[in-house]
Amino acid sequence: MHALVFTFVLVSLPTGARQVVHPELAKERVAPWSTYKVPHALIGLETGLLSGPEHPMKWDGITRPRAEWNRDQTLKSALEFSTLWYFQRLATQLGLERERQWLAKLAYGNARVDGDVTTFWLGQSLRISADEQADFLRRLWTDALPFSPRNMQIVRDLLPGQRGPHGEIHAKTGSGRGTCWYVGHVTHDGAGYVFATRISDPSCDRVAAIALTERMLRERGLWVE
Repeated sequence: MHALVFTFVLVSLPTGARQVVHPELAKERVAPWSTYKVPHALIGLETGLLSGPEHPMKWDGITRPRAEWNRDQTLKSALEFSTLWYFQRLATQLGLERERQWLAKLAYGNARVDGDVTTFWLGQSLRISADEQADFLRRLWTDALPFSPRNMQIVRDLLPGQRGPHGEIHAKTGSGRGTCWYVGHVTHDGAGYVFATRISDPSCDRVAAIALTERMLRERGLWVE
């Protein structure tokens, strides 16, 4: 059995203290895959293209791999089910130039938006490291991004979550071509932390990324199921 190749970054919001497992990998930039839905939702809300959690988009009738995608969606359901077509339609409405302007303003990874506006975050031009993911999330959870407090709160609240006896997790998965992400926020007894986990393995999936993150948090006394 081969050793799992991964990195894990944890940042304490009260203190700014960082813990990093495999720091050399934490600096490596790769595609964000579906974790890009976090800034994408924020951009959609701030530009007014998305009105709020219940902003509707009609399903186009095309059958896609996940059954949950084959129905009308709201922003809430699109984040819950990671509905790709919802955000591809948003990207088309935004256009390449506005996507570029916003990613530059956010200093999100390499901020490169090239080629097809509906796929640039899916293994194409956009790249981000685990260190940068954690920094973006730190800014999101401390209201330090260039979005309205209302829109940041909406996205924080809409991220899929789970509750434990001492706190809760709100986070987003993303995976493709041997990369699996799980990035988000955890609270433990009132203290907040942001984290970014990335696995590099051809057989990894979102379940593995979630399980690894929970193990990392349990080892640090931050998560009890």
